Amino acid sequence: MNAAYIDTSFLLSIIFEDRNYEQSVDCWNGLDAMFSSVLLEIESRINIYKHYHSSKKDRAWHQGKEKQLQELLENINRKTIDNEVVLEIKNYDKRMNEIGGVIGLKLL
Repeated sequence: MNAAYIDTSFLLSIIFEDRNYEQSVDCWNGLDAMFSSVLLEIESRINIYKHYHSSKKDRAWHQGKEKQLQELLENINRKTIDNEVVLEIKNYDKRMNEIGGVIGLKLL
């Protein structure tokens, strides 16, 4: 099973069809499961709006990108940053000393 954490820059690469677009889409299409923070939606919407406003795109462009974002978000499992996640982050250094090596921090 191929799973990945989806960050805002990766998602916006697809939405804005930037220079990494083809690589991002290939990666997206190869994933079985996608995870992220609930902040992904907020950060993405803000960036879409900023681009819409600064580039003076028309309303149809903005609505199209918002729709595309919503469709992509439906495929991503999002985790709320709660006390459990904060505690996990705080205990990261302690766990690294106990394990004696570097591992990924499991938040999701």
